[in-house]
Amino acid sequence: HGVPLYPFFLDGVAANLKLNQADGIHPNEEGTKVIVARILPYVEKLVDAPSAP
Repeated sequence: HGVPLYPFFLDGVAANLKLNQADGIHPNEEGTKVIVARILPYVEKLVDAPSAP
């Protein structure tokens, strides 16, 4: 359908204990920074892309 898809956003974070909270599931502050740094280029590209008519 032409919808952009970002791959697994927890890639590189989910298995790293240093990037997750004590529950082992949710990213901590550092993990969130990694997620944002990785996804930001995709978001910027989408924002700059022309919108469909």
